[in-house]
Amino acid sequence: MLLTAGGVIAVVVVFIIALSLASFTDSSASKGNTVTAGQAALGLSPSGQIVSAANMRPGDARSGDVEVTNSGERADLSLTVNAPGSAFTSALKLKVTPRGEPANVLYNGAFAAPAPIQLGTLGKGGSKSFTLSISLPQGTVSSLGGSELNAGFVWEARTQ
Repeated sequence: MLLTAGGVIAVVVVFIIALSLASFTDSSASKGNTVTAGQAALGLSPSGQIVSAANMRPGDARSGDVEVTNSGERADLSLTVNAPGSAFTSALKLKVTPRGEPANVLYNGAFAAPAPIQLGTLGKGGSKSFTLSISLPQGTVSSLGGSELNAGFVWEARTQ
């Protein structure tokens, strides 16, 4: 009898353990989630020539202002000078400052900088104005007289 009672208890324990491991699950889906990539969108004013640098002589410097507007997402702004390599290009210097802040020099060096010139961050709907100055230093060799250069300023915004 004791053996039968022990067997019954063992069977009851097995059923209790099996039933206590039962689990119930439920799930719910969150629909309508949209993921989009941010976009950079720059505008320039003026959109054409920024600096009029015709007939420069050694010691001359010419400046022009440009306003860069960002209608896209917050972005890092940079400037690259797209110019062919030549002795004339190598002789020219470029200086970039925020407009009206000549002491706050963002770049002062070779006209065709070896890397993009970092100009800070532009928020969505934000704008910044810059003064670009091109100079032909004193002592530039006279053999560069009559040289001509067609260059472009390439403004780039990279979303953050």
